Amino acid sequence: MSRRDSSVWEKFGVISDEESNIVKGFAACKTCLKVFVFDSRRCGTSSLRKHADTCAGNKLTRSIEQYLSKGTELKVPRRDDKDTITRLSVNLVCNDIRPFDAVHGEGFFALAQGLIDVGAKAGRVDVKQLLPDPTTVSRGVNKYAEKIRQELIPELKMQLEGGNGAVTLGMWTDDYRKTSYLCVTLHYINNKWELIERVLCTSEWDSSLRKTADNIKPAIISALRKFGIDEFYSKLVYVTDRVANIVAALRTVTRLSCAAHIFNTVLYTTFKPSQEDMYGEEVTAMIDSAKSLVTYFKQTSLQARLKKTLKNSVETRWNSLHTMLESISSQFEDIRTLLEERGEVDRLTNLDEEALSDFVAYLERFKEATKALEASKTPTLHLTIVWYERIRRHLRASSNDSNIISSLKEKCLSILQDKFDIHRLHRLAMFLHPKLKSMKLIADSSEVASVHSEMRRLVKGAGAGAEKRLTLIACGAGTSKGPLRPLASASPVEHLRVELERVSLCWGFFQQSVTKLLGLKASSSSFSMSMASGATGNVVLVSWAWLGGMQSARV
Repeated sequence: MSRRDSSVWEKFGVISDEESNIVKGFAACKTCLKVFVFDSRRCGTSSLRKHADTCAGNKLTRSIEQYLSKGTELKVPRRDDKDTITRLSVNLVCNDIRPFDAVHGEGFFALAQGLIDVGAKAGRVDVKQLLPDPTTVSRGVNKYAEKIRQELIPELKMQLEGGNGAVTLGMWTDDYRKTSYLCVTLHYINNKWELIERVLCTSEWDSSLRKTADNIKPAIISALRKFGIDEFYSKLVYVTDRVANIVAALRTVTRLSCAAHIFNTVLYTTFKPSQEDMYGEEVTAMIDSAKSLVTYFKQTSLQARLKKTLKNSVETRWNSLHTMLESISSQFEDIRTLLEERGEVDRLTNLDEEALSDFVAYLERFKEATKALEASKTPTLHLTIVWYERIRRHLRASSNDSNIISSLKEKCLSILQDKFDIHRLHRLAMFLHPKLKSMKLIADSSEVASVHSEMRRLVKGAGAGAEKRLTLIACGAGTSKGPLRPLASASPVEHLRVELERVSLCWGFFQQSVTKLLGLKASSSSFSMSMASGATGNVVLVSWAWLGGMQSARV
């Protein structure tokens, strides 16, 4: 067989010099350009054929796109490549003055992987030509935000049409640039019984506008309008702090004061010196000395010799006073030893170990309250009265109290009772919780009767046969074994009975609660279960017949 007739020459070629003269005795692979010794008079084409069959470039492989799409087949980088990227990351942080975590996070990982994938497909490219301009990124963010808003509109409208929703909002000012901001967050329960929070906006306040009620209200409505839910403005429940301009802006709608904010304000006011305080100067001196001590340790090498970091107190940060005093109190002996070594024990002036311990214990209860009430994934409305009463009891005088603590308690209790607002929704939420339904924390029997009356009115609605829906949240009662599972039985009542037993809730207690709530006779025939479902807490959909009309409530 001649050289030209052999099929191997479809993949191999002869070698020529610069003047196009054939160099005898050699052949080259057209795919990988590897050169082989070849002499047709001494050997055949078997060696060339063998290479053609094993050449990597001739293998039937998947496309690069298919390969890159398989995340499980990503290669482990070589050590020298990783060292190169580390060096470039260091240069990025230093040259562009970026934080160390600039090369971390899901967003950055996706960007870096995208750059690698482009390089694998296109080869070496000019990254300046590839990366977008900051202005382009800015426009892209706005487009992406609008896309997400449009996708959320149907969901938000569907959830709010049943009258189920709340808004938390706040305003604050940046300490450095003195720029003010408004944040509006929507809270609702979705069809999977999950408590959802959506930040509708965190926007810079127009500096040309005064922060008055007449300007704040339109700003809130504008935030709702971006998501097509401004029509629900008057139907939502708003939770805010007690700042006068926000309270005035929401005077025509249902507004609750944030209990955690109130506790923080009560403490701040309590520690604020006044002429009536017998021990005000001593308290102020102790707090100032504690702050100075923390600052001194942070500015020297002493902090590194402590087991735990000393924390400073910041007025705008909840519980930071407790955190600071606790960090000192728990290491008081170690701190004293370090200062004695330097002959600076006088820095503990106004800081008595026993007094510090008393203050930490005094503030601990407030920290527990704010932690319990600031939860965003579980209902907390029913806990407001509970923690109000716990704090009141905590502030009662005790024979073990020092004179300073006794004085603080008296002042704090007076401020608490003046600032704390108990709304009817707090009482209703408390009644709906299985462990709190007896309402023993409410001493006034007329208030308890009012709650029962209000619940019947809400459930029964305005007229016979009218269909009403009322969302009643009862969370955390014996849920150690998990939430109620979706209906999986032909008998809703039997399914519910089994589920209640599984999560340690008494079926008889549940029946009694529902019949009492509805003002019906205590018999199971008075109502029936149509669905049992839930993903967060004990949430049950109950339906019952009343005057010929079907009523329903999520309990």
